[in-house]
Amino acid sequence: MKLKPLRAQRAAVARPDRSDGVGFVATLGVAMVIAAPGLAFASGDVVRGEQIYRNCNACHSPGKNGNGPMLDGIFGRKAGSVASYEYSAALKKLDIVWNSETLEMWLANPQAHAPWNKMYYRIEDPQDRADVIEFLKRKFERRD
Repeated sequence: MKLKPLRAQRAAVARPDRSDGVGFVATLGVAMVIAAPGLAFASGDVVRGEQIYRNCNACHSPGKNGNGPMLDGIFGRKAGSVASYEYSAALKKLDIVWNSETLEMWLANPQAHAPWNKMYYRIEDPQDRADVIEFLKRKFERRD
């Protein structure tokens, strides 16, 4: 199962068949307007992310499993691969590697990507997600 980008749900903009490039420029402009809200949250605030993460810490503790798996080394790790944690069947089937993009989609709505997994908590605000992801990068990056 693959995570589907949220932008894939938006309607495609048709490009008029014009040789002067005007259609392409107009299409590019519309695409930029559609994508702009996501671009505004491209970078996160580590300090703010740490504050938001305190809600996550109830289940995801550094260095040990709780109700959720530990997040140490999450970036670059295959979903459902912490050996000492008992994952739901839905998450075991999820064929992704955690990175900024997959975490963005996961944190927005984990049940949409792996129905009946153990994580029901979601971070609805895109800036909050960006902040948490930036914190996770700094705090839990792999140190192989």
